[in-house]
Amino acid sequence: MISALLFLNEKGDIILARNYRGDVSRAVAEAFRTQIIVKKDTKMPVANFGSATFLYIREQNVFFAAVTRTNVNCALVFEALYRLCDVFKSYFGSLDEATVRNNFVLLYELLDETIDFGYPQMITPDVLKTYILQGKPELEKKRDVTVHATGASTRPEGILYPRNQLFIDVIEQVSLLVSGKNTVLSAEVNGQVQLKVMLSGDPECIFGFNDKLFLDNHRQVAADAARKGKRDTLELDDVRFHQCVKLGRFGADRTIAFVPPDGEFTLMRYRLTDKVVRTPFRVVPVVIEHTRTRFDVRVGIGATFPESILATQVVVKIPVPPNAARAKINCIAGSARYEPEQHAIMWRIRNFAGRTSFTLTAQVQLLATVVEGKPWSKPPIALQFIIPMYTGSGLEVLFMNVTESKMHYVAERFVRYITRAATTRSGTPTLRALCPPLVPPPRASSSSSAPASPPPCPLLLREPLLPRAHLTLPQPARSCFWGPAFSLFLSFLVGRTPC
Repeated sequence: MISALLFLNEKGDIILARNYRGDVSRAVAEAFRTQIIVKKDTKMPVANFGSATFLYIREQNVFFAAVTRTNVNCALVFEALYRLCDVFKSYFGSLDEATVRNNFVLLYELLDETIDFGYPQMITPDVLKTYILQGKPELEKKRDVTVHATGASTRPEGILYPRNQLFIDVIEQVSLLVSGKNTVLSAEVNGQVQLKVMLSGDPECIFGFNDKLFLDNHRQVAADAARKGKRDTLELDDVRFHQCVKLGRFGADRTIAFVPPDGEFTLMRYRLTDKVVRTPFRVVPVVIEHTRTRFDVRVGIGATFPESILATQVVVKIPVPPNAARAKINCIAGSARYEPEQHAIMWRIRNFAGRTSFTLTAQVQLLATVVEGKPWSKPPIALQFIIPMYTGSGLEVLFMNVTESKMHYVAERFVRYITRAATTRSGTPTLRALCPPLVPPPRASSSSSAPASPPPCPLLLREPLLPRAHLTLPQPARSCFWGPAFSLFLSFLVGRTPC
């Protein structure tokens, strides 16, 4: 597994090092410094120099690298590195060079506690703060280390709240890639269920959502959900639980039973892929090239979620060529402007109601170049948004039962759903729509001297933009044999001849 952990600054100097297996020396850091830090080649998070492999991340001005000589599980190592960063931040507030130098004693203690002979162990801030303390330790409080290590229970004794409350947050991040023809190429949802527990005593909780296998094993719960109008079921690709969940019971009948720790924690993480993901927005771009230095952009965006839901902080990033000089933008909702440092038109909409659509048009002027360069790659259109009370996977919380054998109280439970666009570590959103090929400008007709208008943006939604109760739609004409006779009768009454 992990042979050593290195903390290096921006110059490549070792700030702190911990060797777990003794098969690497501090000299291996020289190769990392010359090949990665000096050359500033940090695009690939995995680097192989000789017989040593470096897996590293960067946090402010500190490089946090794991060194190994074996074929390790890269995903496991990176998960351990990010969790260690979360532990350090929970202790010190931030992780930079000054923090590492001023707290190296505590850092060594945390590294020895969380990793044993190169194998990651318990990397949880709440549990570690119970034994590795900052300041004067409280000797009168005795805790069972075995119970914490096995995950049986992490609740101290004597917890009492005036109001017993339980807050459930379902947070999802949607990652989509849509082609220029509005076809979903890839879709993925990464979600997590976070709990904030404010319960007295030692309660036991049972959590249930619209899992297909769970509803198949519990017919009564499925019938109650169908009576409430919740008929959609869900099949998760993979799921990961907190250590307090009883996995034996989950494997037997898909029941999520646990004794929650006090405070905030993540109950489960899940992933859903393929075509079952609900796309919250539809984007239809049209690019019309007039000359080598001028083209028009027409982007339509429509919301597919219900009218009762309101999306906030919607940002549409429309890329333009690097040699763009200026852009004349026209939009009916929000604000848009050309930002040269982003090489894009940033369209910001504060509130976006469901079942509505908006359009942006822009005339982009390019700088004339003498030398022909590489053709523009046309990056995809990126979206950022936050949608409360909506899930891209369709997950719905069905129940959360709380039972306490001694106090017998009734807990207050609250549920909140949040969906946002997934972003990479650099902040790039992963909900993207590919731009279509450039369309040549329409030719003017010979019979008319007026220039032809650009083709309209395709319709985004089939549903009306307003609630149906507010619309008065004309009824279609019926084809009947007495239609002409009825028209003559009306013309006789009015005194006019029908057309």
